[in-house]
Amino acid sequence: MSSESLFKKCKACGKDVSKTANSCPGCGVKIKKANFIKIFVLCIAILILIKIIASWSEDDGKLQSDTASDTKTVVKKHEATIPSDQAKFVQIVSSFVDKYSSAKNELQKSSLREQRRVALADAFTQNSINSWIGTITELKTNNDGKAILSVKVSPNIELATWNNEFSDIRSDTLIEKDSTVYDELFSLSVGQKVEFSGYLFSSSIDFFEEKSLTTDGSMKNPEFLFKFFSVKTVN
Repeated sequence: MSSESLFKKCKACGKDVSKTANSCPGCGVKIKKANFIKIFVLCIAILILIKIIASWSEDDGKLQSDTASDTKTVVKKHEATIPSDQAKFVQIVSSFVDKYSSAKNELQKSSLREQRRVALADAFTQNSINSWIGTITELKTNNDGKAILSVKVSPNIELATWNNEFSDIRSDTLIEKDSTVYDELFSLSVGQKVEFSGYLFSSSIDFFEEKSLTTDGSMKNPEFLFKFFSVKTVN
């Protein structure tokens, strides 16, 4: 076993030669020794290369993550922002939709409508609104060509004009053909998201006038009467 660890065969003559010898004593051929330093340096170089490749992968992953984050930021910048007064209006009215649906009898339901009126009165000091965001749910004309418009500001709340001349006598919400708003609506369609301004009408029953013929309609799917001053698309 000791000879195997201390000697090796000469490739030229086949005789045993000490591993520490520089040449074969039998034939004089020089013995090539393993260059351990070169091997060590090569190993170090391989390790460094592996580390560099791993670093590139991490940087690429971070770049993709940053790009995705930047894309999300850009999308958010283009999303329409709901005005605070609109959010407050929707929150109040929607909360009473839920309460009304859970009411046990007509007494409770009647009380809830009054509670909603008080809540809106406490929250709002004026009827005019500016730059609210919604989706067109109805856009058509009456027999005289005036535009009828309804815009949904939440799943169960709409702001709308009257749909007939008789109901509209004192409100004048129907949109005239020669008006700026009519021109703005000309290229729009149902389902389109819009930014709009105008005003709500005062009411002793609901604080803001609501069009439904029944209490159930007023509380579950309220449709508030609205006069539109401007309507424009939201990208």
